[in-house]
Amino acid sequence: MNEQAIQTVKARFNGGEGAFSPGRPLTCGALGVCPLHLSIESLLVYLTYEEALEAGSVNVSEMGEAGSIPELLLENGGAEKVLIIDGQQLVGAKQNRVLNTTVLIAAHSKVVIPVSCVEQGRWHYEGTHGMAGSSYNLYANTRAQKHRDVTRNLQRERRYDADQQNIWRSIGDRLSSEEAYSPTMAMDDHFRSSGSRLDGYLEHLAIERFEGRDTMVGAVFTLCGKVMGFDAFDRAATLERQWPKLLNSYAIEALREKGEGSVDPGQIRSFLDSAGAADMLVFEPPGLGRDVRITGDTTVGSALVAEGEIAHVYAFNVDAGESGGCERTDRPAAIRMSRYSERVRRNGYGGRGPIT
Repeated sequence: MNEQAIQTVKARFNGGEGAFSPGRPLTCGALGVCPLHLSIESLLVYLTYEEALEAGSVNVSEMGEAGSIPELLLENGGAEKVLIIDGQQLVGAKQNRVLNTTVLIAAHSKVVIPVSCVEQGRWHYEGTHGMAGSSYNLYANTRAQKHRDVTRNLQRERRYDADQQNIWRSIGDRLSSEEAYSPTMAMDDHFRSSGSRLDGYLEHLAIERFEGRDTMVGAVFTLCGKVMGFDAFDRAATLERQWPKLLNSYAIEALREKGEGSVDPGQIRSFLDSAGAADMLVFEPPGLGRDVRITGDTTVGSALVAEGEIAHVYAFNVDAGESGGCERTDRPAAIRMSRYSERVRRNGYGGRGPIT
């Protein structure tokens, strides 16, 4: 079964029938997007987390009254499987979290799902005890680092644990570099403060602007011409539902850079080839299917294979560097941190409202 899962993933990259086909790219600012098309139809049946929430068939809550930062309890009371993707943010309960890996949850079941905290300064309920959906996924570059940390822990201890300190450090750096105020050091506040700038990417790179939407199942994202990574699903409908939050997670990286976006077809092909040629390890994720980890020297990623279909596959170019070759617009780190710390001190940590 493990070898079959690996071959299923490799077939997506080998250029034959059932493989990804790059389409006509678009750019906006420093960000480039190359669509990935798939000619075959998936037979896997599931609801996305948002669809299940709307149907009232799913609930995600803390592990008992005490709770546990790296774990949440997902209860699927519906008749369909539920898909939640790696890096997807869940908001509410005692603190906001993101998924450490993509999971597919069986109908009428309860599963403990592995998560990481993206809100350092809160550990209490505000409103409902359940977790809602969010318009924002984890930053693409932070996802890449999280993926490497999780894979390392899988190899050592068979646990889907990330490095929580790395994630908090990433969020803190971004809040400080853009002087975005958050009373609980929450990633969600950073995205909200960047909302008006992200809107331009959502408009110019809306899914409707790409050719062949009916077969577009994913996209490769570039930063100043260098590949960051890609995400793809088993069908166009899932990509369309995930597109705004997925695009936000890559576009927010472009907000930090100068330069023009571009897409080199040869580089896209080389990146996809490297993903397909990489070594692959198979693990049992929470829920259904097999987690096929892509473990190349410069390309790392994961694919959730269930019932012979790839529900979600992603990979990152870890050779590109965090900025992807762009020129940073940030202030020097010492100045950023000094100004940010002074504003937080002046307004009072835990206070409400933006810093002005």
